[in-house]
Parts: sequence; structure tokens; C-alpha cells
Amino acid sequence: MHGLMQRHELLISSILEHAARHHGDGEVVSRRPRWRASPAPNYAALGLRARKLAAMLRWLGVVPGDRVAPWR
Repeated sequence: MHGLMQRHELLISSILEHAARHHGDGEVVSRRPRWRASPAPNYAALGLRARKLAAMLRWLGVVPGDRVAPWR
């Protein structure tokens, strides 16, 4: 049944890329009220921030398989 199979893995990054590419102006909605920013974030902005974060982590030497946690 090759007609029903996807050509790529179902990853959060691929879902975000799809949303940014096809629904870039769409508002990102969250259950958490603190996410309600003005102006409301959209998928294009979220995709850009995710790419910037990934680039910075690579620059810091983080490789696939490493664990990263936020610091407070």
C-alpha cells in the first residue's frame, strides 16, 4: 500500500515546517495564558525561532542524542 505511506518520518520539526510554509500567518494557540502575546505569534515566526535555537545549539556543540535542559 505505497499510496498511503508518507515519504518522511512524522517529526515535530516536519509538522512545524509544514505549518510555517503553508499556514505561516496562522496564529499559534496555546492552553497556557502566558503565551497570549501581543501581537500573537504565528507559525512563520515560531519556525524562525526554532531554526535559530537549533543553529545556536549546534554552535554550542550539541549533537543529536545529547540532552539539553533549560536553565533558570
